[in-house]
Amino acid sequence: MNGLVPVKITSSIGTITDNLDAVEASIMEKVEEYKKTVVTENTINEGRKFLADIRKEKNSLDNERKAIKKAWLEPYDNFEKRVKRIIGLYDVPVEVIDSQLKEYDRQRREEKRAEIGNIYNIVKGDMEEWLPLERIYNPKWENASYSNKKIREDMEALFEQMEISVSTIKSVSSEFEEEGLAVLKNTGDLAAAFKEMDNRKRIKEEIIAKEERKRQEEEQKKTGTEEAGKVAEEPGNTIMQQPELQVQGTQQAGFKEPVQETDMPFAPEKEIVIQVHIRESSFEWFKKLMEEKFIRYEVI
Repeated sequence: MNGLVPVKITSSIGTITDNLDAVEASIMEKVEEYKKTVVTENTINEGRKFLADIRKEKNSLDNERKAIKKAWLEPYDNFEKRVKRIIGLYDVPVEVIDSQLKEYDRQRREEKRAEIGNIYNIVKGDMEEWLPLERIYNPKWENASYSNKKIREDMEALFEQMEISVSTIKSVSSEFEEEGLAVLKNTGDLAAAFKEMDNRKRIKEEIIAKEERKRQEEEQKKTGTEEAGKVAEEPGNTIMQQPELQVQGTQQAGFKEPVQETDMPFAPEKEIVIQVHIRESSFEWFKKLMEEKFIRYEVI
């Protein structure tokens, strides 16, 4: 492709010959003269004639200025019109080439996206439901400078982290494992999954504790009623006809049997030892995760 002809422009500035200095001096001389002159009946006609001459000279000078300006600007005006037309021509190849470059880049990105999909299909294994391509897709993978090898390494690291997250949730043997895995699958966030499991465990514990308190209260109430009945049945007891009232009175007087606290029905959780193999590049991520969840680990 031949290059464009470079622009070369030469110009010469003309000269104007005038006697404006002498004209200026004569005007100033007349100004000083008329400052000292008082117009009278005898000098009024002379003054009017001089005023007409001044206006004539003024108009003549201004007309000469306009004529010279027009003459001087005429070549520039012609030059400017040609330059603007040629500047417009520069945009023609710019638009053509720019559209071709954009089309080329569009096709290249389509091809790169297809390559990314192929790499994903190779790497995903049985983890597609955990990390669909649209969730992990990184636009920088489409850059020409981003190699397929680096894309694969990025994907492998993401899948490895997800596998570790799934294994970690399963290793704690929580009854809310399915709920935690569901959050992990929807968000990819292991911390959020553990939070969901912890919340569900806390809610269940609160429900069990509430039911236990209710059971104890009912048992205590039943025990008090039975004791009051036995007292009422003894010979010579005068409160047989109103056992419920006597029980209530006994409780108000402070004779209610103390409630025996029972241990919560939670056995200490058994500690499980698991062995996790991760890449060195993922260790900091794994370490942070374990520390956030207060999980003890050892590096072998």
